[in-house]
Amino acid sequence: MKTKKTISINKKLFRVFSLPMMVFVIVLMYIINLIFKMEFEQYVELRNSQLNTSEMNINNGIDYLKADEVLFTHTMTKIFILVVVVCILCILFLTFFTSKKIISPIKKVSYTAKEIRQNNYHNVEYSSDIQEICYLIDTINNLSNSLKKQEHIRKRLLTDLSHELKTPITSMYGHLEALIEGIWEPTKDRLISINQELLRIMSLIEQLQNLNNLENDSIRKEYIDIKSLVISVIHNMQAVSLSKNIKIEYNLEEVYARVDGDKLAQVIVNMISNSIKYSNENKKIYINLYKENREVIIKIKDEGIGISKEDIQYIFERFYRVDKSRSKDKEGLGVGLTISNIIVKEHGGSISVKSVLNEGSEFIIRLPEK
Repeated sequence: MKTKKTISINKKLFRVFSLPMMVFVIVLMYIINLIFKMEFEQYVELRNSQLNTSEMNINNGIDYLKADEVLFTHTMTKIFILVVVVCILCILFLTFFTSKKIISPIKKVSYTAKEIRQNNYHNVEYSSDIQEICYLIDTINNLSNSLKKQEHIRKRLLTDLSHELKTPITSMYGHLEALIEGIWEPTKDRLISINQELLRIMSLIEQLQNLNNLENDSIRKEYIDIKSLVISVIHNMQAVSLSKNIKIEYNLEEVYARVDGDKLAQVIVNMISNSIKYSNENKKIYINLYKENREVIIKIKDEGIGISKEDIQYIFERFYRVDKSRSKDKEGLGVGLTISNIIVKEHGGSISVKSVLNEGSEFIIRLPEK
């Protein structure tokens, strides 16, 4: 569909209402002036001819002139009445036309908003050339799309929570039932197994608490050495990476900036952990740090499974995880990237991602220098 050129509502009203009315009044007044001039010239000519008539009875002449003036006055009154009626009709017509032109899309938007309220998410299928109405339509459509995405994420969250909690609880229930009925002996190994399932549930609950606490915490910035911070995180993550024979390679420049060191470290840990989790063995992770246009740039690239085009738009939403077939054996609720995104935004920065399915992903963190 070809995009229409938009204008402000004030200009729109001027074009469709004020300007035609101005032209109409100017033309009408010209016609009135012309008619008045013609009538007046006839009146003057008639009066002069009467006054120049020889041996005319003065009284009769005066009466005749008065009668002519009355006739002229009546004629002009009829003309002005006609003008008023025509103007009123034209104004009413133009007002109705203009109102319909503006109100019609607003009604469509109102209907869509009512549908959204009833959880029926769809867009306003209407194109307007008025800027304000286009903005309103875009806002409602964005709201509808956003709520639709959130509904999709909410359903996946319920499924994931059910799966994540049901598995350890079912396992513990089976162990405890067997111990109570005497089928199994309460050995140390079996108690350790139950304890591990409890720890898994506690880990899931802790993730939810961390996300909630993060949104209530404030950022405490200080001038620090970003390179040293990144190296420290890499060293701490090497044990995990080596367990999967994944090598971390890095190229870091000397960069200093005002950031919250603890929270930035958490972002980098989440990113590297995510890359390790979704990479197969004997792969590499590349980390780059440099400064560009008064921004601190941190790039973390992996050779993992990648992210599909359908999933990439949701990855920073809370509780969202990529395709279950790839993540069913991965623990967690998918809040790591959400937490990272919140922290970076609190710093006034941004996170973007480039990814090719089955080839890998690259996360780019941009932070202001100050």
